[in-house]
Amino acid sequence: MRHGAVLSLMAVPVLYAGCKDSTAPVAGPLTGSLLVTTVTVGDTLDWDGYTVTLNDTTTAVVPINGGILLSGLEAGDHSVELTDVQVNCQVSGANRQSVSITAGDTAQLSFGLNCVVALFNHIAFHSNRDGNFDIYVMLADGSGHTNLTNHLAQDAEPAFSPSGSHIAFTSNRDGNREIYVMDVDGSKLKNLTNNPAEDRYPAWSPDGSQIAFVSNRDGNDEIYVMGADGSNLWNLTNNSALDIEPAWSPDGMQILFISNRDAGYPRAVFVMDDDGENPRRLVENLMWNGGPDWSPDGTMLAYHTGEHTYEIYVKEFESGKVLTRTSFEGEAVHPAWSPDGSRIAFALGWEPEVPDVYVMRADGSDLRNLTNAAGWDGMPTWSPTR
Repeated sequence: MRHGAVLSLMAVPVLYAGCKDSTAPVAGPLTGSLLVTTVTVGDTLDWDGYTVTLNDTTTAVVPINGGILLSGLEAGDHSVELTDVQVNCQVSGANRQSVSITAGDTAQLSFGLNCVVALFNHIAFHSNRDGNFDIYVMLADGSGHTNLTNHLAQDAEPAFSPSGSHIAFTSNRDGNREIYVMDVDGSKLKNLTNNPAEDRYPAWSPDGSQIAFVSNRDGNDEIYVMGADGSNLWNLTNNSALDIEPAWSPDGMQILFISNRDAGYPRAVFVMDDDGENPRRLVENLMWNGGPDWSPDGTMLAYHTGEHTYEIYVKEFESGKVLTRTSFEGEAVHPAWSPDGSRIAFALGWEPEVPDVYVMRADGSDLRNLTNAAGWDGMPTWSPTR
């Protein structure tokens, strides 16, 4: 979806050679045209079209199945690409292409795109309202609850892919906890880890190519990363301490996690480079911290902290300030930023009441209960916006 103004392409004025004598011969055309066409197939389409970007500056809107004529283009080579393509749609082949414009002629360039089924403006969560834990989705306003897994196993800890087309989650349906992935309608289930160890806490990289997760396959809880198809698995932390709850930075260069590797800090928030190097502690309190999540703009960290009760806090990276966001004296845990950074979803409950999924503004105001069900609802995760 486009954000901001779209510039119209202006025709370059025709230039004339020779003197001012009106009888002088007129030179041939010095500009040409380009016809850009698109063919889009699939589902959950981007009906407001794409943006054609010419030479990284000039833009125009093209329909998802149609064309646009760009005229008055200087003869020579130009670069063309489609931008503002919805996150669940991919251009077939190279997006950025070079085209040669010949004066007086019209060149043609076609883009093919495929869009997969996706959910936008949704929240996934786990709940045992039907007797055991399953993965549910709902609209961001709390309506439209749908059970996606509906299985006798314990399905939990969902994570939306950046494209909104898949959900990774944890399940013990094969006898122990493994990382699974499914389409957002609950179909095409695949076991990604398939290991006798306990695997949990899946977290997608921002480009959707990798999934970080926690496993005890080497004897203790470590942060691992694998391809989104389960390939190329490797241990990022490789430390004797407990390392859990990974969360990628928006640029994919760093990963938040929780660890007890520093003496005196039972559960501290750490960050490391995406290759596991340069781990360092981010939160100085001696409480039990958890649920770290990076704000979409990369400037803040949300997490829960406490001992007997837990609250949501936000830390500003630049200033170092720690800001309180809840004060319920209950169990406010696992904050998750909305894609635009304006809201934070989390699980909240008070003994003996089981938690529901709530949402609040990023400053802690405008608290709303989104699930309000008899079951245990938690671990919210947001799908992307269009």
